[in-house]
Amino acid sequence: MTRIELAVTPEQKTEILEFITTVALELYGCEPSPPSPLIFAARQDGELAGAASLRFPDTAGGLTMRNHWDFNQSESPLPFESGQVAQISHWIAKKPGISLMLLYASALFSKTHGCSYWLAEAKPKIIEALKRSGFGAYRIEKARLLLEKVPDAGQAYYQGEPVSLYMFDLDDMIRICRSRLDPPINLALLF
Repeated sequence: MTRIELAVTPEQKTEILEFITTVALELYGCEPSPPSPLIFAARQDGELAGAASLRFPDTAGGLTMRNHWDFNQSESPLPFESGQVAQISHWIAKKPGISLMLLYASALFSKTHGCSYWLAEAKPKIIEALKRSGFGAYRIEKARLLLEKVPDAGQAYYQGEPVSLYMFDLDDMIRICRSRLDPPINLALLF
């Protein structure tokens, strides 16, 4: 069984941060920027297999991607209304099927907190994989990365393949996840 759980204790957060750091070093050669306070862990057969981080607009510091991306909200591809957009980051998985379960759990959690859309930054291969799976990824065309405002620890992520800023419709994410998760879904959501 796969369990998606919200990290609550300092020990859980430390374990997940170590996992995220290990994967970031393997994939991007750098330590990740600090994740949001809301961190999900995916466990399969008791082993940590993936993670995702959410940030809501009312979280201290707001949507931190706004600090290093310059764009006009009125030109975003989906409505960018106050309180309606959450930020997803640090979305990683080491086993097949885990990514989809993390997206599903994170989207459900975001919807229960009044959000309708996600803001995310991603490299082309991630967006291509999402689109192949039927997900809509809406690029904020005029968004400009302000690399000088990215924390030093996360700079290497932005090297090589270009990173772009995207929005996702959560109703679509939930609908597509449900259609792609094979019933019976052997998934426990703990939040």
